[in-house]
Amino acid sequence: MSEQPGIWPRGTTPEIYCILCPSYHGATLLSLMLNNHTQILGLGDTLPPRLLGCGCGCGEPLDTCPFWQEVESRLTYIGKRTLVPAVPTQLLPKGADGPVWRTELREPNRATSAIEHLTIPLFMSVIKLGSHVPLKRFAASYDRFLSVCSLHFDYRIFLDGYKSIKHYLALKACGMPVSGVIHLVRDPRAYVASAKRAGYSLKQATSEWGRLHWSIEKILDGVGEKVLLLRYEDFCAQPGESLGMIQNWMRLPPESILGRPSAELHWVGNASMLQFTGDVRPSDRWHRELSSHDLEYLAAHWPRSALRYNYDI
Repeated sequence: MSEQPGIWPRGTTPEIYCILCPSYHGATLLSLMLNNHTQILGLGDTLPPRLLGCGCGCGEPLDTCPFWQEVESRLTYIGKRTLVPAVPTQLLPKGADGPVWRTELREPNRATSAIEHLTIPLFMSVIKLGSHVPLKRFAASYDRFLSVCSLHFDYRIFLDGYKSIKHYLALKACGMPVSGVIHLVRDPRAYVASAKRAGYSLKQATSEWGRLHWSIEKILDGVGEKVLLLRYEDFCAQPGESLGMIQNWMRLPPESILGRPSAELHWVGNASMLQFTGDVRPSDRWHRELSSHDLEYLAAHWPRSALRYNYDI
């Protein structure tokens, strides 16, 4: 698959599982909890942004962290917004700024929208046929990233927490060993409250929740992926049981993995997790932040998909 073979302690490429969800769904927390299993490596959001000043979970800035510097030195090419490429740049229009698909609240430009509409059905068709797209440089960079990880951590399963459906499709279409997807959902009210704090409108946040989860569900069903649906609220209410269910789904020996992440783990993502003590608690912040007007709007525009996930207002 790669231009140069990876360096694997066990002599085989690890299985890859992806977490798919919009932002503000607790994916970093779930990744770090699963990383506590002796056979899983989870690096939070997985692909670090190419921004000065961002921090690594080890305490070092990304641009001086020895681990990420080693990753960068091994890559066949660097991503546009992330150090490890999120999507193949061969499929980006010249001059496009960033990935053609991200589970973020952004308005795509015309060029990236056109490419997205072409590549998503292309990748889906290739996956359903059991074939591969020859994205050699993209696959080689990701494979070398996993190779560097194998030199620092002992693992059999790599948990990709980048959360992007396009990233997942690119990995799957180019033949990377993706074994399944955790589809993480969260109460739309909690998502809307978080998105509003980030500067997005009530209307935009509400519609994006429904659109993104609908897209994830339809695409995963379309390619016949192995999927585990997990509600964030259920995870917080019963973290031990939820983690045990995921381990069983991944066919792993059960381990007690509740606890704070290792201080030596080179993870990226929500900086608030740096103070995480290992005690998983549900967040009711949206109760205090959403106004009566917000709740009335949500009641009138409640995403239909939310009912399938047992969310009602």
